[in-house]
Amino acid sequence: MPKFGVTWTNDQFKTKSMISATSVPVFESEASWSPCSHFQVGEKMVCDRAAKDYKFELALAGHFDKTMQYGTLVKFQNKDNKFGGYHCTMYFNQQSGANTAGASVAYDFAKKTYASNLGLKFDKGDHVWKFRFNDKGDANAMLQWQLHQAVKTTLTSKVNLKDIPAGQVNSVPLGLNFEVKY
Repeated sequence: MPKFGVTWTNDQFKTKSMISATSVPVFESEASWSPCSHFQVGEKMVCDRAAKDYKFELALAGHFDKTMQYGTLVKFQNKDNKFGGYHCTMYFNQQSGANTAGASVAYDFAKKTYASNLGLKFDKGDHVWKFRFNDKGDANAMLQWQLHQAVKTTLTSKVNLKDIPAGQVNSVPLGLNFEVKY
């Protein structure tokens, strides 16, 4: 589908507006605003009049001293004259030296459910510990060891934390990967 439009950019703003060259045009726009070096707001919109479908996304993102990043994304839709949000995601990432922690929470408006994740990374030079948890109880662990410049080994395991108080942990699975680069 052919489109035409205009873009405009300066130090703080970036915009792009496009329209399709069809009998019932589809209008699209994207814009972002960065009022300072550590914060940004963005939007994206698609208006399809033929399908009576209008989608709008709003995002915010920023950082503090480049060690902590944060952001959120909210998606809205007007379909058949019914307007409402349908998805929202929030996240953060914090780095302190060689260690990193990150988390995200997503909300699904239709299902009225949350999904959350937490990740941790501890870099000790020749080895790295990584942990990942979610709201369903899954806990993943990984130890990756650089034994030699050409040899790396990785040990992984996974358990559902909800099984522990229920006494349902019969075994703990272990995975081992041995990598040789030559």
